[in-house]
Amino acid sequence: MRWIRAYIRSPFWRNVFTLFSGNLLAQAFAVALTPFIARLYVPEAFGLLGVFIAIIAVSVVVVNGGYEWAIMLPAGKGEAHQLLLLSLGLCVLGSLLLLGIGAAFGELLLQWAGSPGLLPWRWLLAFSLLLEGSSQALRMAVNRNEQYRALSMSKVMRSLTQALLSLLLGLGGLGFEGLIYGYVCGQFAGTVMLVAAYWRWLQKEDMACYQPGLWATARQYRDFPRYSVLSTWLHTASRHLPFFLLPVFFSQEINGQFSQADRILSLPVVLLSMSVGHVFFEQASKAKQQSPQALAQITRSTFQQLLKLAIPFLLIVMLLGPDIFAFVLGKEWYLAGEYARWLVPWMAVAFIASPLAYLIDIQRKLKVFLWFNLAFFLLRLLALHLGGHSLSHLGTIQLYGGVSMLLTLLQLAYLLWLGGVWRRGKASPP
Repeated sequence: MRWIRAYIRSPFWRNVFTLFSGNLLAQAFAVALTPFIARLYVPEAFGLLGVFIAIIAVSVVVVNGGYEWAIMLPAGKGEAHQLLLLSLGLCVLGSLLLLGIGAAFGELLLQWAGSPGLLPWRWLLAFSLLLEGSSQALRMAVNRNEQYRALSMSKVMRSLTQALLSLLLGLGGLGFEGLIYGYVCGQFAGTVMLVAAYWRWLQKEDMACYQPGLWATARQYRDFPRYSVLSTWLHTASRHLPFFLLPVFFSQEINGQFSQADRILSLPVVLLSMSVGHVFFEQASKAKQQSPQALAQITRSTFQQLLKLAIPFLLIVMLLGPDIFAFVLGKEWYLAGEYARWLVPWMAVAFIASPLAYLIDIQRKLKVFLWFNLAFFLLRLLALHLGGHSLSHLGTIQLYGGVSMLLTLLQLAYLLWLGGVWRRGKASPP
């Protein structure tokens, strides 16, 4: 009971709970409607949605130039505001570029990815990218301002809009497009909430105290586009490789089963791990300015509490995954539960490592993390190609999940070292 009381009394965990409660409410709508939505759309529709989201996820890493990750770091509010403006400006340019690429080469690229069904909605990709890039930068700014309630409410609005619209359009007889429109409208609703929250904060602040130019700000934080963008792109691309390659080697139905397993297993990360990460980034940035010991303490505490939460999640899915999926979503999703059983060891480790990954930005170890993510990309790509050419779809998922788990374990060990957990009596990592 002692560690439960520590949760309640800690300001860190109170802020986490504010974000978690919003995430919980947001995902409660999605989870409650998932059994109905899963019965309204065929697995192939979820496969195409997975490819659509994967394209956005891979593109959004580049579209802001990586400057959104620097918003938390400046001591001055004016400098942080300039980083936000820089990120949003780059986001607009990047979205226009994607629109042009889609118009010129969209048909060829989607045919190569085994997803020609996305062709009629390629124009929507650019708008979705604009929304995702803007909301990503705004989330960092709102998080920096400690507007945790607004951050939570934006997630609630996004999830509720997506789930309800997907359900209503599915009941109306729409196919895959119902999932796409639900997803994009959810993005729009969440982004509007973030814009409103930041605007309210901006009206109360005096930005004239320190307003460096955009060019000066871009030069000061140039390591983020130089190293962070490539590093994060490699990680995100490797994370979404199955959505691009499973339709090529197997079928869109297999991709849909994987997409459903991946989405359900990601819920704990969305619900709690990301909430912890937002607060950890803000608190660890302050702890770094205080002392190495303060940073080590918050890193160790966060790791220990996440570990306690990850173990039950791991055991339940490994023992009962297929039966749970079949019972909740319908018997046609039993295979997704089988995939989940082999993916959950990696997801459990990622649940712990995800919040601690902000230490890379705090300690500015972007070059080292670039090598980590290059290894992720190459080894995951190799695993999927070997599996696609010589194994069954289940064997391919098993190989992909095993490689991902081992790499994430190595990443977690490095993050703990970076936070000072492994090293005692030293000031900082070299």
